[in-house]
Amino acid sequence: MANSFKNMMREVMAMAHRAFELKSATMSWSECLKQAWAVLKLKLAMKKRVVEFYFQKVDGSISQAFGTLVQDKIDYVPNGKGKTYRDCIKYWDMVKGEWRQFKAYNFLRVA
Repeated sequence: MANSFKNMMREVMAMAHRAFELKSATMSWSECLKQAWAVLKLKLAMKKRVVEFYFQKVDGSISQAFGTLVQDKIDYVPNGKGKTYRDCIKYWDMVKGEWRQFKAYNFLRVA
């Protein structure tokens, strides 16, 4: 239990630090830390159910997503072409039926 808590704290701090490096002109350390916790909560919720959430795309538009990480709901046959980029959160898109990802520091909110 203590080890998983340490891993969660390490993940949150790493996400917050990276967001602060990239967005310190527009976000304070406190905002980056709050956002990192929200992203961690989103990932934990997606492991249990389908979650509706919003994030900002790289082009600036707002995107609504219905994502999950529940294995029973994922219909996927690995092809070896998938790649997760740095700072990205990977999820199964229930609408498109494929893996998608978004930058953790562009997360907005859970619906």
